[in-house]
Amino acid sequence: MRIDYRPDRTKTSGTARRTGPRTRRPGAAEGTFVRWVNSRPVVTTILLLAAVVCCGGVLITHSETTALRERGVRTTAEVVDVHEASGRYSTSYVTVAFEDRQGTMTEVRISSYTWDDPAPGDSVEVLFDPKSPHSAVGADIEPDYVVTWLFGIGGLLAVVGSWATWTGRIDWLKPSRRRNR
Repeated sequence: MRIDYRPDRTKTSGTARRTGPRTRRPGAAEGTFVRWVNSRPVVTTILLLAAVVCCGGVLITHSETTALRERGVRTTAEVVDVHEASGRYSTSYVTVAFEDRQGTMTEVRISSYTWDDPAPGDSVEVLFDPKSPHSAVGADIEPDYVVTWLFGIGGLLAVVGSWATWTGRIDWLKPSRRRNR
């Protein structure tokens, strides 16, 4: 397909006026930013950064879960506030207050719980880390490694994607090249 870069012009009272659709001027860079973002080095770098972030997520969630499993302390807490999910992307959580081993009152937001319709003033069981009392969950939920596994799988996919991009097995520009033909 040939693109004509010369606009149609008609004479109207001595001035030239464009009547056809606007066209790109010759030599104008068409999609250079898109081409740069989808280039092999940029995509590989982005995927490797995602892999590093996922590795950090694995380390953090694994250490928090392990701490709760190994040295978690059960205690009774009082429900201070209940926040119900109001929109598609909001989460329900309960604010509880409890006294840690040093006698300090600690308020924590807990989103992982299975209590039936908690209300302010209710007593509930929580599991918290004595070294970090702000890390707490409902005592009826056993801390698991689901989030750790999700971060690990995401990191693995990012590493495989960066390898496939760098070696040329995936060409991120290929779909856009087909479209421009």
